[in-house]
This record gives sequence, C-alpha cells and structure tokens, in this order.
Amino acid sequence: MNDIEATKFYIRHREGYPETEMQDYARRGFWSFGCEVVPFEWIDDIDKLEDLGPTIGVAGYIGDVLRGLSKLEKPIPPNIDYPEELKEFLGRNIELGKIGDVRRRIAPIFVKPVEHKLFTGFVYNGDIDSRRRIVTLDDDVNVWLCEPLNILSEYRSFILDSEVLDCRRYKGDYGVAPSRHIVEAAVSRMKNAPRAYCLDWGVTDKGDTILVEQNEGYAMGHYGLYPTLYARMLSARWNEMVK
Repeated sequence: MNDIEATKFYIRHREGYPETEMQDYARRGFWSFGCEVVPFEWIDDIDKLEDLGPTIGVAGYIGDVLRGLSKLEKPIPPNIDYPEELKEFLGRNIELGKIGDVRRRIAPIFVKPVEHKLFTGFVYNGDIDSRRRIVTLDDDVNVWLCEPLNILSEYRSFILDSEVLDCRRYKGDYGVAPSRHIVEAAVSRMKNAPRAYCLDWGVTDKGDTILVEQNEGYAMGHYGLYPTLYARMLSARWNEMVK
C-alpha cells in the first residue's frame, strides 16, 4: 500500500541534477514510493505546469512552493515562528520590535526577522559585522528581539500527523541532546498545527531544552532525515495546503 498522497512531484533541478542535496533527498524519497518525478529549472517554469493538484506538487525552495500555491490560487500559509500554545517552552522573553530599535541598542540582543527568511537570526552587538548585516534594511522592518542565551546545541524535530518522526542535530555539541519529554510535550500542545512541520530546539549551558522556532513542512532542511520520511512530510503538507 502506498504510504503517501503524492503521485507526481515537480522538483527543482539544475543541468539535469537536483539543484541541492535537499532536492535530491526529495527525489530519492518520492522515487522510493513509486511517484513520478519531473525536473524543473526556473521558478517561472511553475507557471506553465497544468496538472498541479492535491497529489501533484512542487518541491524546491520556499519561493517555488509558494509560486505553485499562487498558480492554484491557494492561500499562502502564515509564517508562525512562535506558536501561542508553546510559549511555556521558549525559555526566554521574546518581543516584537523594529530594526531601528536594534540600531539604537548598546547591550547585545538576538534579532531575527518577522518576514520569513529575510535574514538569518543573529546576536547584534553593535560592531561593524553586526551593522553590516542589517545595513540594507529600513528602520521600520519588523523583527523579533530577545536576550542572548548560551546554546550548546540545536536540533530539529520533524513532526507528521502529530507524530515525532525524528530529531536531528544541525549545530553544536553532538553530545548535548534535547529532552525527549519536552519535545513530545510540546507536540501534544499543538492543537492547530499543520500536518507536517518542524520544531527547532536548543539546549542551553544550564541544561534547559528551549524552543528555538517553528518551521514549515513544505520546504525545510532535512539534516539527515530519511528520504522516505522527508517525502512523506512534503507530500502531506502540499496535499493539505492545496485541499
């Protein structure tokens, strides 16, 4: 029995090969389920696809997937970094601010954009490198602000239909892992979660497991997740968004 919704997926390629390892994982996963895999090379190619639907989707960068949804006139899902029901797992105070607030700071502060992937979150300490990273941004750009923490390791948990499929390290000390109890407790709190999503976790120098952020399940780094599980997540989330 086919354990996946998809029958066919268009996957971003470049010169005949998947453009990144992320897309290669998707290809391998869909192949394992017997799905047809068709390459595309440019985001504008998506506008020419005439058979997109709940079981025929797009895998690539975030913009590729959103272009596919737009072609089907489906709503773009909102970006939710910090779900309301998971506030107790944050382990820090996170406030909404502006880039202008950051530029006026004296003490170091962690800053990340509200707009999805506008820039990578980092600790702003007022030095040249920090100022260079936000030099092109207007003062009124919305950002999340919080006090810096000493995080020893970071892991991504992959969730499909309220089940934690795996938890993979992507940064820091491999010997410092998040609490399984906390990860599973957080997933149990997610009442309005998408079918497929990720929760990123950090382990601090005090041994606390804290939620770094939530990530979508339609175009995410795999960090070594099995290709079949990766394809199942992509398929489920696409199917849900299109239906």
